[in-house]
Amino acid sequence: MTVKKGTGDVVTQETFRDVQIHLEFRLPDMPEATGQAKGNSGVYIQGRYEIQVLDSYGFNIPGKGDCGGVYDVHAPLLNA
Repeated sequence: MTVKKGTGDVVTQETFRDVQIHLEFRLPDMPEATGQAKGNSGVYIQGRYEIQVLDSYGFNIPGKGDCGGVYDVHAPLLNA
């Protein structure tokens, strides 16, 4: 892993075909914020998909932009 100069992005130096990713993260407590303003981030895979990292705890029906979803493609299977 290395930081891509001038972007702040952390990227791998190797190219991978099939991967299994385990990700742990901590989001800031922002009780007054709503929607995308709640600790919004993501993990990009193969330069085209973003796995959304967002504080969407308590949402009844998660959407394509909620935590664990493939952003704007597929909602997470559950909101845990």
